[in-house]
Amino acid sequence: MQQPLRTLEGFEGPEAKAIACILREMSEELGLAPSEHGLVALPLEARQEIVADKSRYLPLALRRGISV
Repeated sequence: MQQPLRTLEGFEGPEAKAIACILREMSEELGLAPSEHGLVALPLEARQEIVADKSRYLPLALRRGISV
């Protein structure tokens, strides 16, 4: 079951879904995620989970397995 996007702090407004999709694609394709210190490499296990199943992005972000 997918979590609603509104559960992520800072994801509000009409562009929220588009931003989340861009961040998910960036994490999947490049293995990168934004952080307070710029772009950081995702842990390999997190990236592999996202590559295997895109719906894993939001649960990982919610439990801080990846930065958003």
